[in-house]
Amino acid sequence: MFKVPWAKFVDQASRLEDTPHGTTISESSHYSEAGSLLRAIYHSESIGTYTNTSWVRYPDIDEAIDRALKETDFNERLKLYRKAQELIVEYQPHIPIFEEPEVHAYQSGYLTWEPAELGKQGKNYCSRFRFAVHVGRPI
Repeated sequence: MFKVPWAKFVDQASRLEDTPHGTTISESSHYSEAGSLLRAIYHSESIGTYTNTSWVRYPDIDEAIDRALKETDFNERLKLYRKAQELIVEYQPHIPIFEEPEVHAYQSGYLTWEPAELGKQGKNYCSRFRFAVHVGRPI
């Protein structure tokens, strides 16, 4: 692996023949649900972007993500996200190489912050995952 300018990496990711076989990305969710990252990293509509350089298509993962994003019932949506994640584990289009916890400060006497409350329960809300080696990528 070697470092390239961001613009070059984004350009390379837009073409199958130029996409590196292994990359490291750091992506954070844009809203507080799994659908944000699932769509950006695993949905086939994001193929050719810096977040999805595996170039593989899994229609059943796409369907699970799409159904979850349209579902208004919270518990049903979580079940659909779980289904998508189970399929991702089964197919393994990426190998996660490490997790990068984020540290945040806030005044607990001033506000209740959901990520901190989840942390008290042993759940990790604020993390970035880095991915490399695109297992499913056609060669």
